Amino acid sequence: MANMQDTQKRRVVDAHSDFLCDVLYRRRLGETKVLERLYLPQYRACGLRVVVAAIYLETLFVPHMALETALEMIACLIKEIEESPGLFRLCRTVRDLDEALEKGQIAILLSLEGAEPLGGNLNLLRVFFELGVRLMGLTWARRNAAADGATMAFGGARSKAGLTAFGRELVAEAGRLGITIDVSHLNDAGFTDLAVITGKPLFASHSNARALADKERNISDDFIRHIAARGGVIGVNTVNTLLAQDDSDATLERVIGHIVHIAGIAGRGKVGLGLDFCEHLPEYMPPLPLKPGERRIIDIIPGYGEVGRLWDGLADRGFASADIDGIAGENFLRFFRSVLPK
Repeated sequence: MANMQDTQKRRVVDAHSDFLCDVLYRRRLGETKVLERLYLPQYRACGLRVVVAAIYLETLFVPHMALETALEMIACLIKEIEESPGLFRLCRTVRDLDEALEKGQIAILLSLEGAEPLGGNLNLLRVFFELGVRLMGLTWARRNAAADGATMAFGGARSKAGLTAFGRELVAEAGRLGITIDVSHLNDAGFTDLAVITGKPLFASHSNARALADKERNISDDFIRHIAARGGVIGVNTVNTLLAQDDSDATLERVIGHIVHIAGIAGRGKVGLGLDFCEHLPEYMPPLPLKPGERRIIDIIPGYGEVGRLWDGLADRGFASADIDGIAGENFLRFFRSVLPK
């Protein structure tokens, strides 16, 4: 097990969490203080200080309820913060982030996981910015008005369509407002277009190395280099289906292998964590049978309390304590400070 002193002193950043889905459904059922009751103990167990809250929309809500559901998620988050004074903070600026860290609060950054809530209306991005959104992925694993999503399947057919005209306008408006683009889930053609039309920093919140798990949803070595050259960080994902083609190979050691591979290309200062814990999500989703060849989602690290198991594994692979501090959270902290409004 990880040294307890190291676990307590390290500031952990999770660059991708779908907890807003959980909060939304529980609050619809009448629950309150979901974050304080169910998440805060886990956060404290691993020293988590910053978490990116993804506004992720199930296909059930797209497109007819995308905007309403996204706004309801933000409303639920605001209510959660109000119900637990002093424990959480929605951070819009570097000052917000630093003050949250100084006060021992959990800093929350808002991200759109896909542009579906916008439909094709560019003006709505300003509304989400005013509500606190500072990060945005253009799409999830489906096509929308902005772009195509990367295929989730090993050997799956890859769309050659890049960004749409609306997608290009959206990238420009995001740059003007101060919203940073997350390339996780974007297909290769869209990434290539994005790299050409904007010189802004890019990051991948929750993607692994395609060299170790060959699917488009993961990041190629060339794209890793490009993100690093822009000052970005790649957050390694702990979901079995992104770690390996077979569940027997989807292990903690495999997570460490993806970190080692990305660090070897981009540098140890360019890799972090995008844990994407999502085993709990099917609890609220319609009970759909698995498609032929589809795998049940498994979180290889079973919750925040076990994240510290990574530290020993990285130390065994020759990572110094300062390098591990960076991967745990300091690399993403530095990146977010560089892209958030002051």
